[in-house]
Amino acid sequence: MKKVIAVAGLVLVLAFTALTACAEQSYTVSFQSNGGTEIATQLVEAGGVASEPKEPERDGFEFSGWYTQEEFGEEYLYDFTEPVTENITLYAGWTSDPVATFYWNYDGAPEFYSKVIFKDGGRIVAPADPDRGDGYSFDGWYADEDCTVMFDPAANYSGSRSFYAKWTKQPVATYTFEAEGCDLTGLTSFGYSVNVSETDMILGSSNALPENVKSSLSNGYFIGYFQTKNEDGLTLKFPIDADKASTGNRISLRLGTEYGTLTISPEEMDVKVNGTALDYEPITVIGENLTSVTQYKGYTVPFNDYTLSSTFDLKAGENLIELTIKVNDLGFADEPMLSSVGPGVDCIKVRSESALTWESMWEDNKLSAGLE
Repeated sequence: MKKVIAVAGLVLVLAFTALTACAEQSYTVSFQSNGGTEIATQLVEAGGVASEPKEPERDGFEFSGWYTQEEFGEEYLYDFTEPVTENITLYAGWTSDPVATFYWNYDGAPEFYSKVIFKDGGRIVAPADPDRGDGYSFDGWYADEDCTVMFDPAANYSGSRSFYAKWTKQPVATYTFEAEGCDLTGLTSFGYSVNVSETDMILGSSNALPENVKSSLSNGYFIGYFQTKNEDGLTLKFPIDADKASTGNRISLRLGTEYGTLTISPEEMDVKVNGTALDYEPITVIGENLTSVTQYKGYTVPFNDYTLSSTFDLKAGENLIELTIKVNDLGFADEPMLSSVGPGVDCIKVRSESALTWESMWEDNKLSAGLE
């Protein structure tokens, strides 16, 4: 009889332990709306994700997102795709400034991708390009869900705005070719008072740049001093091999600027593929709002991708993509030494159905420049 009682007791202990373990497999996600409409607490299984609730409302304020801290810094913005591993409290962020909301814009997507607070009547800095990871490529931000009016990073916006991602289903891949991997032999540019040649044109992690600029570089380095006084221009060459011929290829340039916002067209910079110049629409490389060389601050705005409007063909085998900056008047009218300038070039990205490769000179250039 004692054995039966002992066994029964053991079963009860095990059952209680199992129930306790099950109870410990769930966590609460609480929402502190900070003056907005109340949001219900959620019970989430360990390793699961919280459901992004409907945005709370508060008179006179714009909702800017849910944050893990009561401070509303972007670094504390909660990611609803992260697994829940403990009880958490999320805090509603509010601002009296307008908010730009960027939406994923596809069926089954989270409520929104990112929110950006901006000054009324000012420019909006778009978030990093989203990635669905399901065979669709991101084709830019648009002001309408049907993606007919493209977002303009150089425009001034008033009032809160909504922008929508455009997605294209394509059997393509994007290939990145670093500018610092080009053959820089014989290239000479100029700075404010000195000439700059070959691998001395490589800037990046080893230079005194703001962290937001360094973190935006795809390989930690870029080609600076991409400017010329030579009527023949200054050219970066990207020799690329393709496994097959393809049409409808696109190129994005990852660029930055130390000379203020630059609007660049084929008149200022040629982009050639196998000797044929692309007739692309002007691109606006976002930088500081400068009107004089006395306001110069260096590189302060992160590098961004700028997709050219023109498509092009690639042939099977060897291809050559060239970026040539020409003599121009993009610089400062009050400083002749810097009247003709150009952007910093981080890399080019080619989207193609061809498989693309190249022989990068980065290791040799890194050694020559004395970089780690």
